[in-house]
Amino acid sequence: MRSFKRALRVTAVTALLCALLSALVFEGYYQTTQYIYMDAGIRRELAGSVDTLFCCSSQGKNALVPAQYDLFTGANSYNLGGAQITMEGRYTLLKQELSRNPVKTVYLELSFESMSRNRRSEGIEGDLYLLARLDNPLQRMAYFLTHFHPGEWRQTFHQTFRLGLLCWQDILTGKLLEPAFAETKGFQPEESVDLTLSRQMLAACHHAETAPAVIRPENLRALEKIVALCREQDVRLVLLTVPISPTLIWKTANLDEIHDQLADFARANDLEYYDFNLYRNGHYAPNLFFVNERHMSQYGAEPFTRNMADLMARVDAGEDVTGLFYPSYAALETDRAGADGLLD
Repeated sequence: MRSFKRALRVTAVTALLCALLSALVFEGYYQTTQYIYMDAGIRRELAGSVDTLFCCSSQGKNALVPAQYDLFTGANSYNLGGAQITMEGRYTLLKQELSRNPVKTVYLELSFESMSRNRRSEGIEGDLYLLARLDNPLQRMAYFLTHFHPGEWRQTFHQTFRLGLLCWQDILTGKLLEPAFAETKGFQPEESVDLTLSRQMLAACHHAETAPAVIRPENLRALEKIVALCREQDVRLVLLTVPISPTLIWKTANLDEIHDQLADFARANDLEYYDFNLYRNGHYAPNLFFVNERHMSQYGAEPFTRNMADLMARVDAGEDVTGLFYPSYAALETDRAGADGLLD
């Protein structure tokens, strides 16, 4: 009996030491800024001063430039976008920032994949990034327990432990990096890549792809939570779609179907929605303005943000801007005379 109790005590002490060691290694990762998505410290420093938020996926993170928007409007904005962030992850970050900032306006970027994404099939990466953007261990534990499936816990532990060891190595060798987005306030600047296609490729790929168009219930629930949160806080919520490359528009057959889904949701909830792929005054050539087919480069993001800010100023002045947008992607292609006008 004594040996059993002794073994039990040893097991308990060993488990406690392992838990403490793991927590120490984890915090080495969470308390540094070694990776570009780690902006918790920056957002804490800005707490109390931000009046405009861009609540985005990675597409919005690459397309919406707070410095340009602030210069045009006089606001103090921040881009909350993140790679592979789920709609629930966006809600989590938005709720935190609304609780500590005098926010007046939230721009919710909705890409054409936003409502059809499947977190379980995509894996844990986006939520791993999200954990590293939360403020403290209690927030991280709460998010982990409610958003990670038990089958993902082992993988999450291993990846976080590995990142923690790498960060501790950088700490001990004096190789810590400065916060990646301290100056850009969440915006991710990237260089342009020429996405121009040959005439032969264009002929072969017109409407050759179909984007997922099934709205997943978990995404819709999270979107509705964002709408309710903004209404509770008396915050203006604007839905928008940022530009994708004209080559992807040319390839994708059902963009009108997805656009109509988003527009219908906006109308049903009495919200503004602007699809900037259809904005008549904003044509972004594939050889200059994009990193890849879904993400803008800095060279494209800066003029786009100015165009967006200008449009919102016109809306706020009472102007009817309906005529500034094509009514559909079919109309866009027709007006731009097919590939010549759309892709040049």
